[in-house]
Amino acid sequence: MEWGSAWICLLERPEIFPIKLEQQHLHHCAFYINEEDFDIAVDLLRKREIMLVKGPIFRGGGKSVYFHDPDKIMLELHTSTLHQRMSNWT
Repeated sequence: MEWGSAWICLLERPEIFPIKLEQQHLHHCAFYINEEDFDIAVDLLRKREIMLVKGPIFRGGGKSVYFHDPDKIMLELHTSTLHQRMSNWT
């Protein structure tokens, strides 16, 4: 789903092993960031001593970095557009 420069993507994938309802949870939320702002954002996360879970890495057609918010929800900053990202995952 896209609106303006924002987009949200919900993906389902078949699991090898059945997952019980109580084991289902949000894996992470991803947010688009301009390529030219990505390194600045990563530096800001580091300056604020926010532990990076993964990255910076290149995947899905762009740069990504993963980190937790204060409630331990994993967040991702990603530089590719929805179209670019989906062309890599579908």
